[in-house]
Amino acid sequence: MIENDTVKMFEEKPQLSTGYINGGFFVFHKIFLNLLTVDEECDLEFGALQRLSREQELKAYKHEGYWQCMDNIRDRDFLNSQWITNKAPWKIWGSK
Repeated sequence: MIENDTVKMFEEKPQLSTGYINGGFFVFHKIFLNLLTVDEECDLEFGALQRLSREQELKAYKHEGYWQCMDNIRDRDFLNSQWITNKAPWKIWGSK
């Protein structure tokens, strides 16, 4: 849940059709690294980011435009085909 730009509750990619996902880039202050350890139980999404949201120290930018993950070869091929056929919604320059 996000109010203004403050993340009030963080849940890693819930399987719902509502809310936002944490795709993109993160920018952290270097003291954030103190929340991470080499312990294999240490997890960014299920630990540190949830803690920051509880402490109201996590901010978000709500991107309302086109977004598509590129996690595997199928995603890459899909995005490349959109580009090649001039159907890429993120292409905002040149001819479409």
